[in-house]
Amino acid sequence: MECARTYAEAEFLNLYNAFRMRYPSAAEYLDKSVEEMKWARCYFEEDRYNVDTTNSVESFNGVISDAKKLNILPMFDFIIGKMAEWFNIHRKEAAEIPPALKLVLIMETEMSKRCVDAGFLSIV
Repeated sequence: MECARTYAEAEFLNLYNAFRMRYPSAAEYLDKSVEEMKWARCYFEEDRYNVDTTNSVESFNGVISDAKKLNILPMFDFIIGKMAEWFNIHRKEAAEIPPALKLVLIMETEMSKRCVDAGFLSIV
């Protein structure tokens, strides 16, 4: 369905009208059961399923390209091993951060301040 991939609303409307004429029952189903905001790119508020997602997926596919040639269990073993390796690297980096700069301490301090302030607020 080309109309779902268009960026411009005017182009979407033209293509969707052509789709309606060619596949009236499918268009009726879409109109009744799914909002256009959920499947038409021109109505997306963000790049939810667009460039950002595609780039990260392509990057990950590049990492596991050799593993995809294996049987399912060895492929999963490779993926799990790669994820464990990445998490281990970042765990070591996080452990080296001075305690005063750790997010947990900063957030705990901020939340303590907000709890005191919240005690003076009235609920309407």
